[in-house]
Amino acid sequence: MSDNNEKMKQNEKENNSQIEPLLVSPDEAARLLGISRTTFYQFCSSGRIGPMAIKFGRRSLFRLDELREWVASDCPPRVKWDAIRKK
Repeated sequence: MSDNNEKMKQNEKENNSQIEPLLVSPDEAARLLGISRTTFYQFCSSGRIGPMAIKFGRRSLFRLDELREWVASDCPPRVKWDAIRKK
């Protein structure tokens, strides 16, 4: 019985490691975009990063799917990104 429990725990760990987050921190977003954290914050402040952060409690997080869509659209500035998203 303990072998079954160990196998179930191992499968659960493997499944949890494969779950992709829906929201990412600014640090993780910067890492995924291949830019520094400082550059990411500067780009957010200037409107160069299209997606806006979502406030989740006291944290600011970015939707991973929106970041992907933004990159697939050639990273337009926020004004253009907002216009694209409204269509």
